[in-house]
Amino acid sequence: MEAGKPYPSLQGSPLVEKHPKPRGRLRVFFGMYSGVGKTYAMLQAVRQIAATGVEVVVGSLDTRGRRDIEGLLAGLAVVPSRLIVHQKQAMPEMDLDALLLWHPSLVIVDDLAHSNTQGSRHPKRYQDVWELLEAGIDVFTTLNVLNLESRADLVSEMMGVSISERVPDSILDAADEITLIDLTPAGLLLRLFNEPSEVGKTREGEVSEANLSALREMALRVVAEHVDRNLRESSNSGRGLGAQRSAERLLVAVGEGPFSEKLLRYTRRLAATMKASWVAVNIETPGHSTRCEMTQLTRNLSLARKLGADVISTSGVDVSTALLRVAREEHVTQIVLGKPLQNWWSRWFGKPSPVDKLIRESGPIGIHLIHPQAMPRVRTKLAVSAGSANWDWKDPLRATGIVVGVTLFGLLIHDFAGYWSVALVYLLAIVVASTRLERRSALLLALVSAVLWDVLFIPPRFAFSIAQFSDVVMFVVFLVVTQIVVQITGRLREREHAERLGEERASALYRVTRELAGASDRAAAIERVMLEVERRFNAQATVLLNVKGELCTAGAANFCLTPKEEEVAAWAFQHRQPAGRFTDTLEDAEAFHLPLLSGQQTEGVLVVRTDQGLSFAQQELLQAIAAQLAVYLEKERALLGAQSAKVAEQSDRLRKTLLDSVSHELKTPLAVLSGALEQVDLNRGEMQAAVRRLTRTVNLLLKSTRLEEGQLQLQKEWCEPDEIAREAVQITELEGRSVSYDFGGNLPSLLCDVPLLAQALSFMIANAAQHSDPHGLVEIRGIGEIGAVTFEVLDRGRGFLEGEEHRIFDKFYRGAFNSPGGLGLGLSITRQLVEAHGGGFGARNREGGGAIVWIRIPVDDRLNLPDL
Repeated sequence: MEAGKPYPSLQGSPLVEKHPKPRGRLRVFFGMYSGVGKTYAMLQAVRQIAATGVEVVVGSLDTRGRRDIEGLLAGLAVVPSRLIVHQKQAMPEMDLDALLLWHPSLVIVDDLAHSNTQGSRHPKRYQDVWELLEAGIDVFTTLNVLNLESRADLVSEMMGVSISERVPDSILDAADEITLIDLTPAGLLLRLFNEPSEVGKTREGEVSEANLSALREMALRVVAEHVDRNLRESSNSGRGLGAQRSAERLLVAVGEGPFSEKLLRYTRRLAATMKASWVAVNIETPGHSTRCEMTQLTRNLSLARKLGADVISTSGVDVSTALLRVAREEHVTQIVLGKPLQNWWSRWFGKPSPVDKLIRESGPIGIHLIHPQAMPRVRTKLAVSAGSANWDWKDPLRATGIVVGVTLFGLLIHDFAGYWSVALVYLLAIVVASTRLERRSALLLALVSAVLWDVLFIPPRFAFSIAQFSDVVMFVVFLVVTQIVVQITGRLREREHAERLGEERASALYRVTRELAGASDRAAAIERVMLEVERRFNAQATVLLNVKGELCTAGAANFCLTPKEEEVAAWAFQHRQPAGRFTDTLEDAEAFHLPLLSGQQTEGVLVVRTDQGLSFAQQELLQAIAAQLAVYLEKERALLGAQSAKVAEQSDRLRKTLLDSVSHELKTPLAVLSGALEQVDLNRGEMQAAVRRLTRTVNLLLKSTRLEEGQLQLQKEWCEPDEIAREAVQITELEGRSVSYDFGGNLPSLLCDVPLLAQALSFMIANAAQHSDPHGLVEIRGIGEIGAVTFEVLDRGRGFLEGEEHRIFDKFYRGAFNSPGGLGLGLSITRQLVEAHGGGFGARNREGGGAIVWIRIPVDDRLNLPDL
């Protein structure tokens, strides 16, 4: 696609809403389980609202064959479902685009926790609901307590089933009203077993009176928490203090393990109970994570955001030190961690548990250790590490090769160098290998080397025993030294790796800032940023800019966007949120779309396409680069606007100077010519008409200049509206054209500059005469309004073209049907004179042909004397 050309699918789309509507209201009908009557209660409330005249539309609702539900739906507008093809099957889903286009007052969306079919804009229905709310549409919906994200693990442990359809607590927190639909467990069991359609959907053992009682208690507790929060907010807002939180602040450590999900839900529940804020922290340690681990980490951090946490990602060599640093910076009072489950192998060859150090050095910060009860066969890797080193199968092979080579070399030199020299050779090999091998492989190398040194070289040879006490001391010292060397070398390597990662990110931002500062123009700056993104992330990048409400490619696009990618870019631009790959919105897209945000303005979209995964840290770096580019584009836009304003100001000043000079230069010779014509009899009429026309043109230029410079002062006096109209007709010199007056007898007097207002009206009369039949009638009306008098001039000419009625008061504008001659200044002066009186103006086409031009002059109440 050519540079600067807007995408066809985006042309004419309202990318920027000048007056964004307030967020719609959300009402949730909440219950403990399916069948308590949430949908029925929701439809009853909807019918009461629809009876008041509110426009109600059903977006998604499954009646499940129930006649009472179908009866309540009768008479309500229903948007047909949209069919999405997945695995050669057409699946019906709520048509979000149709609802946004319709934009009713209220939309009914049943089953908030529903998972959309792959290929939908959002993977979850609650995201569709949130987009409806952002568009200013009210939504009624239903939700069960077992679908709440923070309660999912408790429900799974209690019922023994996995809850796949979940809703983050943050959307329930945003609800304007929560209506609890309650039913006793015994009553619900009776209802469920009397309805086979409901029973068929339940799992064995899921619906029991004990489980339903626990779910009921859970639902009541959730609603009570929200009621308590709303009461606190309303009482605090009455005092002008806003919503108050407790002084507690929680921190949870998040890694790439699945156990992190349980930690997040537990911390969310704990924070809600304590009325505390909380933060989720990911410590990226040196090493390489697999794509699966990166995907799990991104999912965990996304879950933290959905649950309402502040997400922080930082790098560090020592996990406990990094966590304590973040905890102190964020003023955390309690830390939530996963309890480490380490076997003897992990304790001996792995890293020491950071939990012990946290407990020792945490000081006044409390520590919560959560046992992974519901996570059997989970890797014992701590949940606090997002990038711990993986066991590379090549490193053990390298360690085996090193120990075999050193052993063979030791056997060659043993006879003349002695077994102590062999120990030094082993030690040298271990030191060198620890700078290259992964730590566990280096530790294994040190242990095997100590054993081989004892068996093959220390007397008695070829036996795992030591004869002399000095050799025992030497063996122990060798083993301890090698372990210390490996640990210290490994930590130095990890620290170097972490510092290198931080340096690479800082240098990437520095290069982007430097390139933007040194760019000659906007196109060059964008090109340099795209090259930096491609080099740093091994990806293709393209920037789409906002050009008068349309997204256009900036410079030469590195890859063409498909129509689907264009829609994703438009959505990211409209909603000011990342979209596409690595996100929860249109996640099946090929590219990652980042809006370029600068304050309240969206400058465009950065599109990045990569075949590799993007870690959370890389996504944050991309967002930082996008922010730098957005600031640069905002600065360039402001600079161009300032330059345009300066050019316009200089041009306006030059035009005023020119008009003033021309006016004064022409006025003097015109006066001489007019005086000479008084003494000439030949063709005096034609010459005098020409002089009057030229004099009128000069006066127009002079008045326009004086009005703009504020030199023309109003001399107000009282006058009747019909007298002003008659004086305007005399000024216009209509040369025999018929004029009709229509002024009521009760029009109030006006306090105005009579000559200037008559002049303004004369320009309107002259305009009507010019655009109508030479012998046609010009009508002048006076209409009394509340606090104003409106003058209308009507003709039977050709009228205005579409949109022309908004431009006829512009300076130097001449209509499409104008006859030759004239400067197009008359009605612009009329506008200036009317505005000087504090009035208004306008024009429209007349029924049956012709035009109506009107001005409105306010009435001064000082003339209205009280009755005696």
